[in-house]
Amino acid sequence: MRCATSAASKLTPVSRLTTLLDHYLAELKEHIVTTLDSAIADLQAADAAVDAVVADLTAKLSAAEAELSAASNVQGVSDAQIAALEAVIANLRALIPGPVVPPVPVPSLVTVPDQSFTAPLGAGVEYQIVTDGGTAPYTFQPTAGLPAGLSNDANGVVTGVVAASGTSTATVNVSDATGAAATGTLTVTIA
Repeated sequence: MRCATSAASKLTPVSRLTTLLDHYLAELKEHIVTTLDSAIADLQAADAAVDAVVADLTAKLSAAEAELSAASNVQGVSDAQIAALEAVIANLRALIPGPVVPPVPVPSLVTVPDQSFTAPLGAGVEYQIVTDGGTAPYTFQPTAGLPAGLSNDANGVVTGVVAASGTSTATVNVSDATGAAATGTLTVTIA
């Protein structure tokens, strides 16, 4: 419990608070400037992200300055009030993000969905193997299990003529420009 004392001793908490708040405000401003300078240098290609960070930090700084201004104009601030304002400052400091790091694009993985086609016996065949995702260009390996007379090229086009009817299941292997690889199933019916 506080007792009534002279006007000079009542100013001690206010002076203490003002000094503490000025210190935190200067440190906060320096941190914001440093963070923004670093973010701008690192993220020149991400202007929208930088603008969002600037707007967010500016709004938080304005709110903090309003709180500090209001507190510094009050006479006879108690220790509890000082602690409350210190908590506000601590919360504000926790809201300031570290360096902004642009998201790393995650490449889509190449896949080969299971697929099938039917071709007439003795006729010429031309079929493009389908891929999903990944980064073009794609490179296809020779496909194991194709009916005799059929083969695929590096672009995934199956060609040839088959002299016997039946159904075959082949394994398709493909890689994309990043080196990601995938395997799928191709069912060929010759009727």
